[in-house]
Amino acid sequence: MKKAPQAVVVGIGQPHAGDDAVGIQVARTLAAEGFTTCECEDATRVLELLSDGERVVVIDALVGGVVGAVVHVHPDALKTEVPPVSSHGLSLAQAIGLARTLYGEDILTRLDIVGVGIDRPRAGAHGLSHAVRKAVAPAAELVRRLASHRHHHADVARWA
Repeated sequence: MKKAPQAVVVGIGQPHAGDDAVGIQVARTLAAEGFTTCECEDATRVLELLSDGERVVVIDALVGGVVGAVVHVHPDALKTEVPPVSSHGLSLAQAIGLARTLYGEDILTRLDIVGVGIDRPRAGAHGLSHAVRKAVAPAAELVRRLASHRHHHADVARWA
């Protein structure tokens, strides 16, 4: 019997914006395997889960970089100095900045972020592009490993 996952998986994305829905698709894949997941269009839920003491693994689309690339993103790689503009209500960078302010730097030791590179969201588009659809399985594997095991952020590559 499989050991219960230790983290909540949060899939962020816009379901009707093409490749931006990749986070939701990965979360659905893992929910079918018994992982505790939630789907949301912004990062408000991430902030709530962190404040409740949960470990969280976020899966979201990253605009830029190589389309279909799966990366483990360190929270420090998301710049929060300038208020970001997001297609979501509360961006992940804003949620991280707010978590730091409200709860201190240590709260981020309970957060992992996995991103899948996309070109850009397309309003009204349904389904994922071929390159991003191929990235769902490797992204799910990385999220699966992160959600099931403790690790240290010092071992994480940065998204630049």
